[in-house]
Amino acid sequence: MASNPTITFKEGDRINLNVDGATGHPFYIKTTNTTGSDDQVSGVTNNGTTDGMVVWQTVGGDAGTYYYKCGNHAAMGGTIVIQSSAPLPGYSIDVTASDNEDYTLVGKDSTGNVSGDDIDITIKEGERVNFLVDASGHPFYLKTVAGSGTGNQISGVTGQGLANGVVYWIAPAGSTGTYYYQCGNHANMSGKLIVISSNTADDPSYSDKTSNGGPLTKHTSGYLDIEKAGPYFTGSSPITFRQMRSYFKEKTTGSVSAKELKRNINDLERDPIVPDSTENSNITPIAGFDWKTSQFRGSVKRYYATTNNTGGGTGGAISQLSMGRFSGDNGADWSNGGTQGADSINQLDGNVARNVQKHIYITKTVYSGDMGTDGFYGSGGGGKDKVPACRLIPSEPNNAAVPAHNVRIYVEDSGAIYGSSGLGGWHQNGGYSGGSPKPSDPGKDGGVALKILHTGSQTDIYLKNDAKVWGGGGGGEQGTMGELIGSSMEDMKHNCVKNYVVNSGCGQEPTCDAGDTLVPGSVESTGPCGPDGEDQTKTGVCQNIVKSTEPVQGIGGRGGDGAGWNYRPPLVGGAPQEETEGGDGTEPQCGVCPEGTNLQGGNCSSAGGKGGNGGDWGKDGQPTAPLDGVPQDAGKGGAAICGLNPDTGAKNWVIGGTISDNTLKGKYTGDCIGGGAPIPPVPSPATVTVSKPHYVRFGDDAGNGTDGYGADGAANLLVTAPSDSADGNICNFRIKYTWNDREGLGVHMSGMEVAGRIFRLPSKTWYISYNNPNKSPGMENNWSQYMKTYAIFPGDANYMDSEDIEYNRYPHETLADEVHTLRYRFYIPSNNSQAFRLVAQADNQATFALGKVGESTREIGRIAEFSNPGEGGDVLDLTFPANDSRFQGGHDYNLDVTIKNSKFPAGQEPVEGANDDWAYNPGGVAFVMMKGTYPRWEDRFDDDDDDGYPDYMVTSRRTNNLRYERTGSTIQNFDLPQGAYPIEWGGLNPRNVDAGKNYPNASRMQFQQGKEIQLLDDDSSDANGKFEILHETTDNIYPGAGFSWSTDAENTLTATSTPNDPTFQFAGKTGSDQVEPMASTKYKFTAIGPGGADIEERNIM
Repeated sequence: MASNPTITFKEGDRINLNVDGATGHPFYIKTTNTTGSDDQVSGVTNNGTTDGMVVWQTVGGDAGTYYYKCGNHAAMGGTIVIQSSAPLPGYSIDVTASDNEDYTLVGKDSTGNVSGDDIDITIKEGERVNFLVDASGHPFYLKTVAGSGTGNQISGVTGQGLANGVVYWIAPAGSTGTYYYQCGNHANMSGKLIVISSNTADDPSYSDKTSNGGPLTKHTSGYLDIEKAGPYFTGSSPITFRQMRSYFKEKTTGSVSAKELKRNINDLERDPIVPDSTENSNITPIAGFDWKTSQFRGSVKRYYATTNNTGGGTGGAISQLSMGRFSGDNGADWSNGGTQGADSINQLDGNVARNVQKHIYITKTVYSGDMGTDGFYGSGGGGKDKVPACRLIPSEPNNAAVPAHNVRIYVEDSGAIYGSSGLGGWHQNGGYSGGSPKPSDPGKDGGVALKILHTGSQTDIYLKNDAKVWGGGGGGEQGTMGELIGSSMEDMKHNCVKNYVVNSGCGQEPTCDAGDTLVPGSVESTGPCGPDGEDQTKTGVCQNIVKSTEPVQGIGGRGGDGAGWNYRPPLVGGAPQEETEGGDGTEPQCGVCPEGTNLQGGNCSSAGGKGGNGGDWGKDGQPTAPLDGVPQDAGKGGAAICGLNPDTGAKNWVIGGTISDNTLKGKYTGDCIGGGAPIPPVPSPATVTVSKPHYVRFGDDAGNGTDGYGADGAANLLVTAPSDSADGNICNFRIKYTWNDREGLGVHMSGMEVAGRIFRLPSKTWYISYNNPNKSPGMENNWSQYMKTYAIFPGDANYMDSEDIEYNRYPHETLADEVHTLRYRFYIPSNNSQAFRLVAQADNQATFALGKVGESTREIGRIAEFSNPGEGGDVLDLTFPANDSRFQGGHDYNLDVTIKNSKFPAGQEPVEGANDDWAYNPGGVAFVMMKGTYPRWEDRFDDDDDDGYPDYMVTSRRTNNLRYERTGSTIQNFDLPQGAYPIEWGGLNPRNVDAGKNYPNASRMQFQQGKEIQLLDDDSSDANGKFEILHETTDNIYPGAGFSWSTDAENTLTATSTPNDPTFQFAGKTGSDQVEPMASTKYKFTAIGPGGADIEERNIM
């Protein structure tokens, strides 16, 4: 409990206050808020004690405010309120609070019973209102201006600021206006206190049908059964003053005069003795002189109208009841004159415009299911101008100047008036409209329940305890539409990119197929060529680009329908229905590329947002926040009762009876627009920033060129390098091949090629290619003398077993499209000071890698596929200075040379079977490496009988220097744009593959998160071959894809991976993580802020 609280009792209560050991703090009950021992309340036992019970037995007349105080310390004390046990004069209203948002009021004011949260309270000048406050922590003030704090208090109020006690005010003469009750601590806890003039018309009260002894004549007018109090004196019987006193003064005794029985034509008269009606038109008005009793033939006193069972809905429910002029099937035909009668839409001066009392009893369900203007799903409009469920608009249908006077409407316990439900916004299809992305469909406005619109006098509306006058709820706005750019779906399509490697001729640039382009930064020199080695051969990566299919936009979820009269199944014919929640949006789909290409650029749409919820009865629907910042656009709630006098702009109707949160749902302040507070300005949408990292791994063949790749085997090299990555559009990395195997049957594999790079277990058996007798036309016509002299190629020792002289043996198989490697061992003297030169030519693709014995070899040069092996053709001619770190003296070196004898391009074989015919498709690689200038290059063809060909440091003719080592490794560099690069495997041991596949299975590539492949041979379970994807500059395994993300502090940020990536560790609004997915994975980052959401998606192949 708070210190020094206010405590409240009633007259007659016994107050016992136990003072427990308060030494130095004498406890007093006093009439003033002072220290000391003065002003003690008489009759208090033990007043001023420091230890004991203080007792006060209150009696009648003690009501008032008192104080408990420490006699020594001013800060120690509080208030005691004694309430009168006698009933308080005026209106009394209980005030409680269950939270910091609303006061709950229950009681009576000048309009009748009131109950609800922060409801309007109405009194007249001169009347007293008592607020019985029981709301600890919520000091209660009456103010001239709403707002927390203690300012702007109404003068003359007793008990201002009490949280427990009675706060009351007598509104003085001349105080008409709007005031406020307000919590001093919480701005939201506030409501209106309305003071009206004491000279206004009487408050609405309930009136039964009155019998004055005369006839009640009944007829039907559309949905209303109308009863006249009359007509009187219809026959020829004499008319007596006694009868006229009974019928018009509605008294059985007392005097009556002719003067009293003149027709009152004052439109503002609410209880005329002889009213102005069309049936009474013959009666002399008050200012007239020719009064006769005969004028009363067929006269009436008042009208009663009751809703009937002709509405056609369940239980006689009535659609769009009109209480204005009669149209034939709707409206009030008071005089029973029909469609051409005085009360029809063809007349202007009927009974609705006269002062005769017109009592209307709503006993049935009255509703409107009207959709208004553009009120259906997907209309793009707001469903405005819905027809009310019930209306008193006498100017309809032609906007005639017809007032309404002395109309009294009673909504019975069985009566209910339901406004139309505002449907939720929902476009089934997105896309573009007029060259711009189609926005979310707005929620539709709820309909008005009861509309009073006329220029006449006060209309009374009386609500029984269980009456219902409920405005329709506004529809929720459709969820945010998935993001689109540009003016059509063509602007969203992706580029479908197919990369392929091309090699140039000597001295030429790489040339792509017609319409294709070279990838910037991909062109590399592969070595000197030409007779003098002055030109260069080059390789590059070409891109073929076509457009994808159209991406599928994420469609915003359907907005929920507002509460109201609705026609949702299974309620055929409609019924009052509660609001519904907004639906989930749909997921987008990126465009699809043809098989063998990978998706780049373009745009995928974002997911459709969740639709806004429909509004409760009379309340606004829930808006959503589009990415494009379009203002929020939910449906407005329909008013419970609305309408303003068109001439004055003021409300000319008053509510009486039971005014509560149950009888009225929706506004009843006069205006017909909206059920809730104004929508605040739209904050800027949230933003999230996510990096676009590079990544490389091995993957299976399940993908489509863009995504969908898993880890069921190593069929592809998957490179992620987004075109707009901060790291550039080229991914740099290396692949290391390590082996521990012996050539022969049962090895782990024979070769592998990917993106123009080839790997092979070294083989020892190589022969001079030109020894093959089938020299024509291939070698004879197409090879240079250098190739004829030095080119070697893998051979078969068993096939050549009959030839004893090693240098006479030759390769006899083309081994088309197979990859083969030799390892050549040589030594560099420790005192070397001379440069090195490598000269090579091949038919038709070769790579050269160098490394110290015991270390990995690294590529130093390459001859492109389909290079020219002829005179003046493509020559690799490389010079290395003596101090090159790759050539250190005093060490043994390995030179790994890999050759691939490619097949002819499809359809270009000169004869059938030429690919496997040595005469047409010979293979070979010629190379020498010289140290210094001697032996000279010019002497390469000198064949001295004693010494043979020149004794170069390295020469392909010296095949006895070829080494077959069961262990070794080689590394090749890669610089590739994003894509899936197929891997060609040769001679894989069956232990490494699944049935029907030609690539290592999942068990062989499970290492290092798919960045290492381990291959088995026939023997045991140790890895005999290994491929590792390495960092571009170190021998470390290629790192994970490095994500970093950030969003503003006021946003919430979530992230998901699809499929789930267990390596993804997301935390915080700003952070980073390295992911290593084993499948093509989409990472979705969603930031949600006050102004909407931002979604960023990243794909790792």
